[in-house]
Amino acid sequence: MACEGIARICYPPYLCPSKWHCGRVARLSSAKAATAVRIRSMPQKKAFRKTGGFLLFMVKKILSTLARLGLALVQLMLLAIILYRVMPVPGTPLMVQRKMEHSGSDFQIQKNWTPIEEMGKNLPHFAVTSEDPKFFKHWGFDFEQIQHAVSDNMDGRRLRGASTISQQTAKNLLLLPVRSFVRKGLEAIATMMMELLWNKKRILEVYLNIIETGDGIFGMGAAAQFYFKKPANKVSKVQAASMIAVLPNPIRWRPDKPAAIILVKRSKLLYLRQFVPVEQFYWFGK
Repeated sequence: MACEGIARICYPPYLCPSKWHCGRVARLSSAKAATAVRIRSMPQKKAFRKTGGFLLFMVKKILSTLARLGLALVQLMLLAIILYRVMPVPGTPLMVQRKMEHSGSDFQIQKNWTPIEEMGKNLPHFAVTSEDPKFFKHWGFDFEQIQHAVSDNMDGRRLRGASTISQQTAKNLLLLPVRSFVRKGLEAIATMMMELLWNKKRILEVYLNIIETGDGIFGMGAAAQFYFKKPANKVSKVQAASMIAVLPNPIRWRPDKPAAIILVKRSKLLYLRQFVPVEQFYWFGK
């Protein structure tokens, strides 16, 4: 099939509009024909530069589009962080994911937003003891723990995490729990914004209210009601330690029926709690 037009000229392979070289003649307008003749008469190396420039243009266009999308995503995260600085969090990406995983069933998300002042001292204290003992001293990142984690991973030891409560809050609030460098980068940006715009009290309050605590259960308030039939500020030290101990895998383990590994971790938390000063939780008073 020959192309129709005015000037008759054979397309080289790198200019064929049909993406392949048909070996026939093409008919172009006079302006396009002049350009095609000029490129056709070029040495092959020079013609390659011409098409290479087009590829470079397309790469720049794609990178520019990705940069704009990234900027828009960061702006959306900033807007969400500003809003959630004062208002309760209605839902998170993980809640949506869990709901979609159980689509077609009567599965329901259980959550009960509880202000941190009404949560009692036990749950916040054990959460900081277990997940981030330096929570009140860093600005979102525990670089010492990150260094230890990188060293252990390079030595071939078991992979260990080094995420702070601030990082976990940013991830749970705005992102899906998928392992990728893109997600870690967005998590780091969100963590820095959160540390700048929120105080430690708010970060811990949101963390304790949106973290997954069971199959379809989110937040310590809902977990206390589900497992122990009492509000969060009424759970005992042992019960609070059990609720925090199951957090690595709250769907597999239950705080009201602790497995042997949870009993060991609970005992460890009850001991280590004394090394995390309760005075840091200034909003509870003395």
